[in-house]
Amino acid sequence: MDYAQVSGLLLHVELVGGKGTRRLTAQLKDSSGLLELTWFQGLNWVQKFLQEGKRYTAFGRVGFYLGGPQIIHPEMELQNNADLSVKSF
Repeated sequence: MDYAQVSGLLLHVELVGGKGTRRLTAQLKDSSGLLELTWFQGLNWVQKFLQEGKRYTAFGRVGFYLGGPQIIHPEMELQNNADLSVKSF
């Protein structure tokens, strides 16, 4: 698998699954389509950081799940165009 860095608009952040199988998913949209982002650990912390409708850059190993591209536990950077500062985790 290859690594990729993708910038786009964060859409639909959702906590899914039940006890023991919970995960956080989000979709990052750019001009080429949608990229699914998934976290299995640190869900509460990551969920507080992510804001729907904001621009982020995601970096990680790209795989495929149900025919679509996915990055598990991506490194994320919030893009702030107002002052060009970057917040990351």
